[in-house]
Amino acid sequence: MKAGLGEINLIPGVWGSLLCTNQGELIENLTPPGLNKSTLENISRHMVELLSGTVDSIPGLGEVVLHYQDRKVFAVDLERAVLIVVCTPSVDISLLRLNINVVLTRWEDDPGVQKRLRERFVERI
Repeated sequence: MKAGLGEINLIPGVWGSLLCTNQGELIENLTPPGLNKSTLENISRHMVELLSGTVDSIPGLGEVVLHYQDRKVFAVDLERAVLIVVCTPSVDISLLRLNINVVLTRWEDDPGVQKRLRERFVERI
């Protein structure tokens, strides 16, 4: 998993990435040292709540991009987990999405990643 997050982090404009459970608990992260576990889990819980709250009103919603003044937060719903990428405003979302899809395809074929996702699976809040 960490290698996949590392690949995502190589995309110009990506500041850090993390994978969390459906309740916002960290599974894996590759973020700058300034972000502690509590801050990352706070971000994760907010993104999970956002995805959970919109699933009923927007069927098929699989990703969301939040635009802030000095950051973009891109989240992808993996159903068993949520991938969150924190970026600069100038990040190319299309390039990011393409690279994420490559990493996710690799994760789908990786028994170790799938086992870890099964072990950490919890129902969505």
